[in-house]
Amino acid sequence: MHKLNKFIIVLWLGFSLLIITYDFSLANTACQSIKESVIDFSLFSPSGDGTQDDSTRLQDAMDCLVEKARKSGSKSGVISIPPGKFRLDKRVALTSNKGTLDGIVIKGAGSGATVLQSNNDSGCIYINFSDYRTGTLEISDMRFEALKQHSGAAIKVAQPAKGNQHRRNLVVSNIEISHADGSENYFDYGIHAYGVWRPLINNVLMTGPFGPKAKNVYSTTTCFHLEESYSPAITNSYCWSAQTGVHMLSRAADTGPEGLTISNSKFVKTNIGINVDASTKEPEVFITNNHINSRVKGIVIKNRKFVFIDNNLMYNVDKTNSSYQDILITNSEKVSITNNIFQNASKKKHQNRTAIMLSSGTKDSRISGNMFNSEGTGIFIERDSFNNSLKDNIFFTTSTNIDDQDTSGNRTIKE
Repeated sequence: MHKLNKFIIVLWLGFSLLIITYDFSLANTACQSIKESVIDFSLFSPSGDGTQDDSTRLQDAMDCLVEKARKSGSKSGVISIPPGKFRLDKRVALTSNKGTLDGIVIKGAGSGATVLQSNNDSGCIYINFSDYRTGTLEISDMRFEALKQHSGAAIKVAQPAKGNQHRRNLVVSNIEISHADGSENYFDYGIHAYGVWRPLINNVLMTGPFGPKAKNVYSTTTCFHLEESYSPAITNSYCWSAQTGVHMLSRAADTGPEGLTISNSKFVKTNIGINVDASTKEPEVFITNNHINSRVKGIVIKNRKFVFIDNNLMYNVDKTNSSYQDILITNSEKVSITNNIFQNASKKKHQNRTAIMLSSGTKDSRISGNMFNSEGTGIFIERDSFNNSLKDNIFFTTSTNIDDQDTSGNRTIKE
């Protein structure tokens, strides 16, 4: 005669009786009131003050988006999240099968207004384009906060790797990723992308724990983790306090993803600022106009060709006498390292520092116009790195300007 709209959960906890009531009709009513695939999250009655779990309501909004896009045939949709703090005790997820959703937009009211808080081990948002490569995702104008240590990934996106897509499958812009109230809490990953074509990360600021009393400064694994992702671009962004700022990783057995552009960004207090690690030698890396201040390595490039590293300010944040390497190139070719400045970050001695190291298998490279205002070795060329040109570099304070280990007599050209 009447519909049962409320589900009651009774839990016996010691001597306490906990009764949880959730109105499942709320989500259905809110979704029915929406005519098109533009979802206003406020219709799902979230608390928005950070005191209650809003993950079920945000999941309902995502499920509603899939339903509306499917019924309307639009294959696209928008979730608009209003100002407020929305605590997520569970990660919200959307799995879009082929033909369901081609375009998803998740938009807040601004990075200082809309806050998603991760109170779980998985993170905030996971979008899984499970069986097709054409789906696109845009996330913008909000802040993500970790409410616990190991709070997962603020944003995770997965698509099938490889193929050929002439589009940007992922755009993340105007985002802050941090923690609440200067605490020791942190995300393991800021943005974790797998198999995504031409992702753009613009104006994204991320930090792990920081400050003079922070104990977990390097606990965040990676700010921007890009695995098997083709031609990513990171611009005007910031990573502070992490093991790695950018990690571009490929383990493809045949042909891995090409391309990488990182510009006008800062990677400070990281173990490694930028790490490009591929199993096959694919073309194109542009790293320009950045500030990198790490404690183990600044820029690491492995198995790449046509690499441009220019106009960067390189610091060494570690105040101990460590074997720091600003730029390490391994098994790469056609590498241009020009017009960078290498600077000591403190007055401590850094005699074991190496600003530029061409390691095994690196060939046909150019190092020119760099300024070395750092201690230790300016340029180190290993024995099996060959056909390299050094020109117009200025050495101010290095104890060793050039250490060329090659003994063949005609491998390195110095001008």
